[in-house]
Amino acid sequence: MKKFILSHIRFAERNYLLTNLLAIATLSVTVLLCQLYCKKPIAINKQTQIGWLKQGDILLLISLPTLALNGWNVKKALLGLKDPRQSRIFKNLSKYGLITEELIPEIEAELEEAAPLEFRAHKIYLTESWLVYQTQFALKIIRYENIISIARNVTNYQVKSSTVSQSYSLVIRDRFGERYKINMTITDIHKIVKMILKKVPNVSIDYKEKRVDYGD
Repeated sequence: MKKFILSHIRFAERNYLLTNLLAIATLSVTVLLCQLYCKKPIAINKQTQIGWLKQGDILLLISLPTLALNGWNVKKALLGLKDPRQSRIFKNLSKYGLITEELIPEIEAELEEAAPLEFRAHKIYLTESWLVYQTQFALKIIRYENIISIARNVTNYQVKSSTVSQSYSLVIRDRFGERYKINMTITDIHKIVKMILKKVPNVSIDYKEKRVDYGD
């Protein structure tokens, strides 16, 4: 698992790049089609029309900020691919000075001894000193001693006061105010919580429940 951290940063940045390029392409084609086929003037009322402003122009004006944001995300992803140490992910990891280049070999040495726990589209590694959480677009590394609380969140989706489905997530908070939310099954949450408690037995445990009512 040598160079796991930098290689996964490249992997996540590549996914981030492709997602934003796909968004730009999809939105651009949609705007182009609207410009070609939505040429009816905008009507303020039955008597008044704005001749110079067409229906397709509205979508173009709305899309410009989104296209600009996607373009900025592409630039960040390309920077991260070129040099993972300059990526948004590495900067986030080193925000409090806890994850430095000097620590990477130590973390990766511990990762060699830890088997990944796979949950849906992400993996969690519980090493001797660190919790490493990887997804398709991100990488989070938490030192056990900085964890202050673990919460199991349950969201109930209801129709006419009857629960139709539930979703579960594990929420970890550290002493710097960072919040890490990981969606998983209730069985997997119990498994992870037990493993974390072996590393940090004095951590606070909370249980939260949220209701989402879909109405009739």
